[in-house]
Amino acid sequence: MNLYDTLTMLEGIKTAKPTPSFLKDNYFPTAAGDIFTSEKVLVDYENESNDKLAPAVIKGSVPVQRNGFQAKELTAPLIAPSIALSIEQLKSRVFNESIVSGMTPEQREAQYLADDLAKLDAMITRTEEYMAAQTLLNNAYTIDQYLNGYGTNLSQPFSIDFYGEGNNSNQAVYTPGSPWSINSTTILSDIAAMCKMLKKKGYAATDVIMGSSAADVFLRNTEIRNLLDNRRMTIANEVKPQNLANGATYIGNINANGHMVDVYAYDATYTDAAGQEQNFFDVDKIVVTAKGMGRTAYGAISQYEEGATEATTYAAKRVPHVIINRHDGIRELVEQSRPLVMPKKLNAAIVADVI
Repeated sequence: MNLYDTLTMLEGIKTAKPTPSFLKDNYFPTAAGDIFTSEKVLVDYENESNDKLAPAVIKGSVPVQRNGFQAKELTAPLIAPSIALSIEQLKSRVFNESIVSGMTPEQREAQYLADDLAKLDAMITRTEEYMAAQTLLNNAYTIDQYLNGYGTNLSQPFSIDFYGEGNNSNQAVYTPGSPWSINSTTILSDIAAMCKMLKKKGYAATDVIMGSSAADVFLRNTEIRNLLDNRRMTIANEVKPQNLANGATYIGNINANGHMVDVYAYDATYTDAAGQEQNFFDVDKIVVTAKGMGRTAYGAISQYEEGATEATTYAAKRVPHVIINRHDGIRELVEQSRPLVMPKKLNAAIVADVI
């Protein structure tokens, strides 16, 4: 079996445990129809729901408008981190290998391949999580496409927004009367107002995602703490916070003036191109939305296989490719992906700066 055969590596990726990501997995999942057979991805989302009453008639019928949607076809951005392996590295032990393991260079090569595929998958997942966070917070995102190295000045931005036709800014924004850090007595009423905004559009409002500073103020509020600590109160039925993957914590289920919502704190971080730690989610903001409000679609990857004169196209979330430099004894593993994160409906997440 050829260790570096693309189909072999694809099977390994499919059977490996995927890197978990809170925002992308819960709010932008991928269905079978979201894997495209070309680099272009169909970006479409429904307009806000039509809540008119059905007309009464004496006889016959009255025509009504069908809910519209907005669509465009885009070439999904190429995410392609790579990692090198030299023959010299195969002569020394891999991470966590016992000094008396007796592992052969060939076995180490297989171990390196599995570890490298997992590492590159995690990096791509973090980029997808960034897209998901920006879509929830801003209804838009921009990522840099580098030309000659990560973090260099030579890059081209890929930008996309979901503002809706005729708008040049995010319309799904709620502005509190005063910051929670100054007046925390409006916490429940602010959350309720955001739920009303979302439900007025015809969407579900089931989840509140809070940045770390917003969550701190929320949990320091005496009224909220008493309600969460009191099992007999109907306003909260979850007392013990649950830790979730990648910096997410489930705080509890609360009744915000009649709107039952699950509250999450999210403080996961990533390292940017300059080596600085950054939050995925703005620490001062909260978002009201519902699980499954969006989707992550993937464009296909085309590449030349070893000895082939024509390119092969793969429709998959991740596509590995190996480049062998036999002269210098170096193997370069590239893991490629063309993701696009998008909402299913216009303005399906309401954001507020509450601090």
